[in-house]
Amino acid sequence: MARIGTKKHPAVVRVATEERARQILDLCNQHGIQVIVGIESDQPEDISEVERILRRPEPLKVVAKAPRRVTGNDYCPCGSGQKYKKGCAARVPATSWNLGLPGLGARLAHHAAKWPISRAPL
Repeated sequence: MARIGTKKHPAVVRVATEERARQILDLCNQHGIQVIVGIESDQPEDISEVERILRRPEPLKVVAKAPRRVTGNDYCPCGSGQKYKKGCAARVPATSWNLGLPGLGARLAHHAAKWPISRAPL
């Protein structure tokens, strides 16, 4: 079912005066709410649907996640069909593959003889 305040299911409002109807229409236009306004001076004002729409929380924004890190036993992301450790990882220096940081191998090559990979400074 469509949400209240959309084109398929507009909010229905009852007001007593034309001036109040204009106020409600302006408010709904500012917030992008579709509304049907009825002017009935002998009935009590009913703007509960618009109030409910304005109170509802904003939809959560989707946050893009970082791509999953490729490990040695995953298939290679290049599409070769080989395992990563047999494909592209074999072509990348061991230091950058072990640390998961592309291009780091060249920058830390001078440390390779001094420290094991697990102790290499970043």
